[in-house]
Amino acid sequence: MTTSTVLPPAPGAVRTPEAAASAALAASAAKVVWVARAAEVASAAAQGALAAQGALAAQGALAAQGALAAQGALAAAAGSRARSSGSRLRAARSS
Repeated sequence: MTTSTVLPPAPGAVRTPEAAASAALAASAAKVVWVARAAEVASAAAQGALAAQGALAAQGALAAQGALAAQGALAAAAGSRARSSGSRLRAARSS
């Protein structure tokens, strides 16, 4: 980030109204540039924060999907074991 500094006239120098207006304009332009740059930085920070939130939300959704899939697989395996145990129990009773 660059800034410009307006120096006062040298001692004994005559400062014309045009020079004063030019110095004021230069100072004003420097402030506008600084404010614009600050706005760019703030915008980039906001975009970064939104991107981070999106990435975390995506990770959370994927983790939730993975957890649900794992629960489903465990439930299916438990159901299969229960059916298998029931079949063996019936076979043992009938013999």
